Amino acid sequence: MRGYWLVGVLAIAAAGPLASAAVVGTAQQGSGLTLNNWVWTQIDTDTYLLELDETVHGVPASVTGDITADGDPRVWIRKSVENDTTFAWGYYHIDICMPVTFDILQITDPDTWSHLEPGPAVLQENGRWLASVDFQGGDPIAIGEWGEFGILVSFAGTVDYCVSQVPIAPEPASLLLLAVGGLLLRRKRV
Repeated sequence: MRGYWLVGVLAIAAAGPLASAAVVGTAQQGSGLTLNNWVWTQIDTDTYLLELDETVHGVPASVTGDITADGDPRVWIRKSVENDTTFAWGYYHIDICMPVTFDILQITDPDTWSHLEPGPAVLQENGRWLASVDFQGGDPIAIGEWGEFGILVSFAGTVDYCVSQVPIAPEPASLLLLAVGGLLLRRKRV
């Protein structure tokens, strides 16, 4: 008889973490990129890591998926992204959208890069919530090189999501400013 209560206590203790925000199912697919690998890891009772290993071929590129949860999880979206476009990246824009409101709690940048602080998620006309993170570079991510981007989000329950990204080359913007400046100087001389 003594052994049965011990089994009951152990069963309750083992089930305790399951009562938190467990992610019980996921699915991902990509557009404009090759989704080389994706891995889910549980960090603690309500925090998960979604590691996406991607090769971006076109602009814009996106990953969509579903997260089935039995609570309100926090998810690190960590993207290792290879540049397979035709230009070096000096700026990287990421949109996250979900059918429920969500918060961006933390951001990690590639080496020598920084980010602009994102605003809160905003309800769009299509009924989905959208928040953006803008990363800006120190050293551009050259063709064939990799960048690491991380965003920690929290949301309520089961969601489908979309992570869209637009890498932008630093050179065209600089050239455009030089061209406009040259036209203004020429105009003043005439």
